Order: sequence, then structure tokens, then C-alpha cells
Amino acid sequence: RQQHRMRIQSLLFTQGVEVTVTPRLLRDLDQMHCWNGQPLPADLRDRIGREYARLRWVEQDLLALKKQQQTRLKTPSTAALEKIQLLQQLGGIAMKSSWVFVMELFGWRQF
Repeated sequence: RQQHRMRIQSLLFTQGVEVTVTPRLLRDLDQMHCWNGQPLPADLRDRIGREYARLRWVEQDLLALKKQQQTRLKTPSTAALEKIQLLQQLGGIAMKSSWVFVMELFGWRQF
């Protein structure tokens, strides 16, 4: 996700436009101008549009993955999922980090 955001920002920065990638970016793209006051080239706008579409796809994929993880945790069927639930009861450990801890460290290794 961050790579796509940075790529969009870098493409615009090379034209003298400093922006943050937001959901309104494509709508505001037609009103942006290069450092010399010229409108952004059509090819650049198209390229940014394609990159933004990739960003949206990644965000949707991550959201689907998060929902899948939450669904699996509602009824844990393995010891690893039970460990994830236990770790989340600790303060400061959320879904993402508990999932990584268990699946990468405690899920298949014996300490």
C-alpha cells in the first residue's frame, strides 16, 4: 500500500506538485498544475489513475484479508487461532501483531 502511495506522490512531485494521496485524489487531479503553471500531461494523469487503481485493489484485498481473519477467530478451530485470541487479550497486542507472532513464531516452533 505504501509503495503505491509513494509512487503516486513521487510522480506528482517530479512535476512540482506536492500532495498527499487521499480518496479525492483522482477528482482533484484535473485541477492540479505543474511547477510552470501548465496542466498535468494526459499521460501522467493516466499513469497516476492506473497506479491509484492498484492502490484501491490492494486496500480492498487487505480489508478482505482482515475480515477473513476476524471470521476465523470467532470460532477458533486450531491451537494457533486460540493462541492468537489469547495474545489479543494482552494490552498493546492487536490483530495484526498477534497473527504474525503466532503464525511466524509460535504456530509451528516449540520454545
